Amino acid sequence: MIDTPRIVAWARGEGIITTSHPNHSEIAPSRRDPLAGDRLHRQVATLADLAADLAGEFRLQPLLERILANAVELLGCESGSICTIDEKARVYRKDVDLGVGCRSGEVFPIDEGVTGAVVRAGGPVTFARYADVPRGHIAPGDPRFGHPVIGVPIRVRSTLIGVCVVFGEVEGRTFDEADAKLLELFATHAAVAIANSRLHSAAAERAASITIAAERERSTTPWAGASLLFSFISMRHGGPRDSGTTSR
Repeated sequence: MIDTPRIVAWARGEGIITTSHPNHSEIAPSRRDPLAGDRLHRQVATLADLAADLAGEFRLQPLLERILANAVELLGCESGSICTIDEKARVYRKDVDLGVGCRSGEVFPIDEGVTGAVVRAGGPVTFARYADVPRGHIAPGDPRFGHPVIGVPIRVRSTLIGVCVVFGEVEGRTFDEADAKLLELFATHAAVAIANSRLHSAAAERAASITIAAERERSTTPWAGASLLFSFISMRHGGPRDSGTTSR
């Protein structure tokens, strides 16, 4: 669960206790920042705007693009990605990327890259250099190969449905716990967007099925109506006439 009071404490410059996560680098404590109050104001305003977007937008792609762009900006970075996970198929799909080589739509095994590290850790992960990411997808010639990277899970209740990843723009930067907590807030917005989109799609499919069934029923209704009309007319005229049984 996201600890909002601790995020506020960090933004006020009070620092946060270091948290260690298994199987990945330790997330370092944040440091006092004299501009933290202004940063908090920007973060709250951005998150409020995103919440308003979630209320009336069911197209997933635009929402994820805005969520990622805002997360990357508030972390002082320029590139990142959001993917969705298919646990049954053991793959993940990169739905949105920003400055990461335009690999949107591609599918990868669930144990690869930063996403695979998040899945194994069950929580946020950081790497001082992308080069340390197991089975990563960035080539050594890419400038980000030596840059830091952070990834956090996107969850609906306890179910992992995706991962949000952000790349540091300079070598030597350390993503700390406050960065992870902030990114988790955006991951929560992404989870709501994904869940709403899936519910909306399911409802649309049900509505389409109902419409098709109704059309089929209407296509047979005229014959049924004609049969009922014939029966009614026959009853009004004493039933069907049979020359062999009519009394004289």
